[in-house]
Amino acid sequence: MKAEAPIQSEALLAFELLAILDGLGNDPVDVPDAAILALGFTAARRRSEIVGLDLDKLGSGDGILIRNALDFRVQLVRAKIVTGDDDPIIINREDNAEAARALDRWVDRAGIKPGTPVFRSIRRGGRITHDRLSPDFVAHIVKRRVAEHLERLGVPPAMAQVEAKKYAAHSLRHGFATTAAEAGASTLEIASVTGHRSLDILARYVRQAEKNAIRPSKRASVGLRR
Repeated sequence: MKAEAPIQSEALLAFELLAILDGLGNDPVDVPDAAILALGFTAARRRSEIVGLDLDKLGSGDGILIRNALDFRVQLVRAKIVTGDDDPIIINREDNAEAARALDRWVDRAGIKPGTPVFRSIRRGGRITHDRLSPDFVAHIVKRRVAEHLERLGVPPAMAQVEAKKYAAHSLRHGFATTAAEAGASTLEIASVTGHRSLDILARYVRQAEKNAIRPSKRASVGLRR
């Protein structure tokens, strides 16, 4: 596996993602976008790993999203063979209720069958195809939804578009690691989900989280806020 490039995209933190999900409705594009964003964050997966998932059993993809009553499990498959060494990433329903809701809604609405792609291309009019979604489209979803979120906060549209360009598909993975670091998770805890082989990259997240945690403006009467 190639070493990851230096972090360039902005982190999409948990509270920001929850606000984005709150702003999504029930139309044919909002529903799959919510599921993609939620899964990309909670499982801290790369864009190719997100779109490479098949439901419940392996089809033409590179991984499996297993859905059951307690959790969702993301099992990445190597050499098209599932072995006991392929530990799944577990997304517990109790801890990730919003993510579970978004995934359930999409899988049920789209009628995804076992062994077929979880995330598909959608044509005009909301027609769901059998074609697997392109990895590049995940970045488009992130940028679009960030821009919409910023506009809802009152940011001028042109400024929101410029700011959204700082985000990418990696913002979901980056956001999970940063959010976990800010909550006090160790690099080993974070790596158990992200799968980073080099802890140097995760150490950057932790250092930045520590800086954010100790900034004086967070203290009462220091920051300019009401």
